[in-house]
Formats: sequence, C-alpha cells, structure tokens
Amino acid sequence: MREGLKQAIRAIPRSQYPYFITACPDGEGAWFQETANRSPEEARKLKDDYKKAVGGFSPEFVERIANSIRDCPLPLALADIGGIPDEKNKEICEHATHAIILFNDQCRVDEWRRFCHELNITIIAEIYSDYHGKEDTVGITEDIFTGTIHHLERGEDVSRRNCIRALAKYLVRLTSSDMGEESMATYNINVENEVNGDTILRLSFSRDQTDSDRIVRDVKKRLDDLKLDGGRLIKLNGPVSMPVIAVIASHRTMHGFTYMGVCDPKLGKYVIVAAHGPEYQVGDLID
Repeated sequence: MREGLKQAIRAIPRSQYPYFITACPDGEGAWFQETANRSPEEARKLKDDYKKAVGGFSPEFVERIANSIRDCPLPLALADIGGIPDEKNKEICEHATHAIILFNDQCRVDEWRRFCHELNITIIAEIYSDYHGKEDTVGITEDIFTGTIHHLERGEDVSRRNCIRALAKYLVRLTSSDMGEESMATYNINVENEVNGDTILRLSFSRDQTDSDRIVRDVKKRLDDLKLDGGRLIKLNGPVSMPVIAVIASHRTMHGFTYMGVCDPKLGKYVIVAAHGPEYQVGDLID
C-alpha cells in the first residue's frame, strides 16, 4: 500500500512529493518494494541485514524515528508504523498530526481510535484490507475517507487500484487545503509551540524554488496571517533561501521576540542570530 500510494501521489500533477518515514524496524524501508520487484533475493538479504543491525524496537530506534517525525519540515510526510498500539508507537507518534488506519480485523480499529485520541491525532482515513476481495470500494464523508483495498500482495503494483488513487487525491487535496492554495503555493511555514512557551517555525519549499518573487510574497502573506504574538525565543528550522530569510528576519512579527535562533543541521543546534537581552549572545548554540 505504501509504495502504491507513493506512486499514485507522484502521478498527480503539481502535488506535494510524498516523503515516507519507515517507523517500524522490519527492514522494509521505502526502497524495499522496488528492490523486491527487481531482485527478491537482494531485497530479502538487505532486509535481514537491516533487522540485525537495528535490533528491533530499541530505545535508540524509537528516539531516532520520533525525532525524525518531529523535525520533518515537509508538507506531506507519512510514517509507516508498526501494527501494535503500544507505548513505543506512542512515543514515535507524539508529534504526528493525522492518521490513516489500515486494518483487516475490525476489533483492532477501536484500539487505534483510542490510541489516536490519546495523542490528539486526527484520523482522516480508515481502510479495510480485503485480501480475498475482487475490487476496491471508496466512501468519502466530510470528516473521513473510508474504503476497502483488495488483494494487497507484495510484488504487485497497486498504484492504480481505485481506493489507492482516491486516497492519494484525498491526501493531496487535504494538504493543499490545510496550507491554503494561494498563500502556501510555494513555501510552507508551520508553527509549533514548545512546552516552555518558545516558538518554532517549521519551514520548507513546496514547489519550484526559482520563482523568488512569488515565494517572498507568499512568505510575507503567511507571516501576516500567523499574527505571532512574540515571546522569549523563536527558532527557525528548515530550508531557506537568502530572499526568504531576509523577509522572515525583517518581518514585523519577528520584532516581538527577544531572541532568534536558526537551526544548523550539521551541528544539530540552533545558532542565535538576533539577541536583545542578557540570556544569549549572537553566535551562541542552543538546543
């Protein structure tokens, strides 16, 4: 399903590229299906080697995946998690926003609904995997996508299945709606509030980065719409261009913050680039 959904989304003109995070240590990363189609033996060996190296749902694995989900700035990212609603998956999904439940046992659906409710994750789709079925079904309400996918079999291209294609269009439409077609057409700015009250801006390009004139207009409008109230510290995390960072740094909403930090992925730290108080100086590194 994951591979079919990726291909179906990519086939939609001007859609967001779907980024997948493999959040289960079963060795079946985003590369697996394509490799298995070409060479099942090589895919199996790579899968077995990965499983041995990772060592299952270790604390290190869980922390790494949880951080990947938390720090991912892309507008359409899907995490493929393990099939048990346990504490490890809760830690992994702490910063997730939406959920697609794929099931073949109705009894498990209520467990996952409780799981999502506890983490304040919005369920946007519930899909039944009907292995022995002959065709897909699709049903979309205002609140949720429902349907069945028939005969999910490893090695088969399911990207043209009716349910897969409908789900791909549904996700792309939701992504566009959440961002706003006009203000978020070229650049994404999402706000995350930390426990201590500090603010993180998650940044990413949506489309072609060559249209700087359109991008900077979109960035300014998005910042206007956010109406940030200011505070102690604001952190910028994600890819930027020189025009984008200039617009962000000079925008009036930034003047309400005492400090500004920009993430340096090489250091794994934020670099203080603006300071108007005694706590930090320009050039300080913080978490």
